Amino acid sequence: MDASPLKALPPELRNLVYEYLLCGQEGIHLRIEDCLRPEDKHGEPLPCNLSITDTCKELREESLALLYGRNSFIIHTNAIDYYYCQDSDGYKLFREKIRSSGFTLRGWLQSLGENARLLTVVDLALGLWETHRVRREVEAVHYVLSAIKHFHGIMYDSPTKFTVSLRLNWNADSWCDIGKDLHVKLDLSSLEACQSAVERALVDGDSKLFAELRAADFKIREQELTRCRAKLYDLLGRLEANGIVRAGT
Repeated sequence: MDASPLKALPPELRNLVYEYLLCGQEGIHLRIEDCLRPEDKHGEPLPCNLSITDTCKELREESLALLYGRNSFIIHTNAIDYYYCQDSDGYKLFREKIRSSGFTLRGWLQSLGENARLLTVVDLALGLWETHRVRREVEAVHYVLSAIKHFHGIMYDSPTKFTVSLRLNWNADSWCDIGKDLHVKLDLSSLEACQSAVERALVDGDSKLFAELRAADFKIREQELTRCRAKLYDLLGRLEANGIVRAGT
């Protein structure tokens, strides 16, 4: 490191260089497939410039501490997609995806070695839960909680703060073109709190959607009434112009 120009900079400025190269404002997004061991990996590399971590041991230690400590890692499993399978194997596929994702994530942490202890936030994104496609909502909550419990069992002794997140989407009928999207992040430290958060989000989302549906319905009716009124005035004007009715009648 003695030959590196960065050595001449104070630690505060070096950290600014590391932050510019290695930190993203929206976190680092990875597919679960990208978390396979390097020899098996076929996914995309980290979306940041890692060249500085290969210069020397001192710079590597400093930069990796900031890379893993300052970034939030969002791991996209998209496991919830398997729930929408139309055949009877939907839940089986969903459960297998959760299981394989858990083992992949554990292998990824092991491949990081000591760097795994530098991680501060890892978010496991289950994917998009489209409520209008859910066949039985109570069962769907059970499926999501089974995923949370599985990850909790793998990560319970990890010093890293793990969360599970999913996006709840409410899609109304096409005639009013209303949709609501809600991001729910669940803390793995309390399964009871996770269940309450999912159920509360579903209730709140439904309430907000119905309120907007009522507002949209009123607006559509008001627009239709305005169009009808305009047509009546136009017809009345034509009748007056042809002498069929007198003005003011």
